Amino acid sequence: MDSALSMQGADYAIALGADEAGAPRLSLTGSITVRDPSELNAFFDRVHGELVSRGTRAVAVDVRELAFINSTGFKPIIYWVGLITESEEPAQYQVNVVGSGKRRWQTSFLSALSCFAPSLVRVETDPER
Repeated sequence: MDSALSMQGADYAIALGADEAGAPRLSLTGSITVRDPSELNAFFDRVHGELVSRGTRAVAVDVRELAFINSTGFKPIIYWVGLITESEEPAQYQVNVVGSGKRRWQTSFLSALSCFAPSLVRVETDPER
């Protein structure tokens, strides 16, 4: 995937790229502490549009290097999952999230995220990272 979709805040970065096999991969790193989710919502609108336009069936989401996310930063991710679930069947895609087994807070975060669309969001934890 040749995509330049990325966003940087003071202490975080979010980027849509590709894994070694060329499959889409969204990575979130740093600490996301925002007060206004509108900029993140707009970014996830663009991510969703890009993935749908490419006919994506699954996207990997790597949050292993995400040190923290506040509730206002979490809402745009839920918004994105909502965009996927509200899309017509052909435009829906699987979201495969991998979190860090060494960051305890991610267990709650990922568990909550999977509740919003259990048929579309899969969660796993990397015990080594």
